[in-house]
Parts: sequence; C-alpha cells; structure tokens
Amino acid sequence: MMNLIDQGHDPGDSPCKQSGVDIFETWEDYRQVTGSSQTFGQFIHSIVGMEREAVKAAFSLFIANPAFSADQISFINQVLDYLSRNGYMEKEALMDQPFSEIHYKGPYGIFSSGDVDNIIHIIDGINKNAQCPMAREA
Repeated sequence: MMNLIDQGHDPGDSPCKQSGVDIFETWEDYRQVTGSSQTFGQFIHSIVGMEREAVKAAFSLFIANPAFSADQISFINQVLDYLSRNGYMEKEALMDQPFSEIHYKGPYGIFSSGDVDNIIHIIDGINKNAQCPMAREA
C-alpha cells in the first residue's frame, strides 16, 4: 500500500476497491453484512482448521478410556476430524450429520450423559481457544 501512496494514489483507493471487490473496514462491518456470529478467531480457525495432534491432545484424557465401543471410537474420530477441518464446533452440530449417522440421537445414543458432558466440555474449551483475545466479545 505504501508504494501506491508514494506513487500519488489515494490511500482509500485500494487495489481491492479498484477491482470492484468490496472490503470491510472492521470485523463488525463484516459480521453485519454477512450475518455471521463468528468471532474473528473462529473465522480464522474455520479457514485454516486445527492441527489434528492439537485436537487429539485436547481429547487425550477422554480417549484414553479402553472400554469404548467401535461406534464410540468412530464417533470420537468424526469429532476429531470435524475440529481438525473447521477449528471449532457449535455443540448443536453433534446432533446433525455426520454425527447422527452412527445413532439418530447423536452422542446421546451411544455415550452416557457424563461422557456427553465431557465431550461438550472439551469442545467448549477448544471453542474458547479459537477466539482471538483481541476480538473476544464482552
């Protein structure tokens, strides 16, 4: 941008505006126009995802249970895949596809209520970490 200013271009006349691409001044402008409820950190995580090893580390104590059934292990792997791909997860997604393919009640059909609470607690922690400190909402 500095080269454009040095060359006598108006700083408000960015290459994006010249090409007809509208850019947003603030994150709040983006959210108003798109209707997004994501924080800035969630938006970034949704683009770049999360390292699978980091997701596995967050679930490490939970997945250490040797008594899980094949369906439970498959469900947990789907959650790990989802979080690796998207970087955060709305808890309501646990009741939708692909999580409801194993059981129509999602996690409630294959885990105890205590295990479901643990899964949700871990997801809440990951979601909290997905929020950028400078963009956290009051």
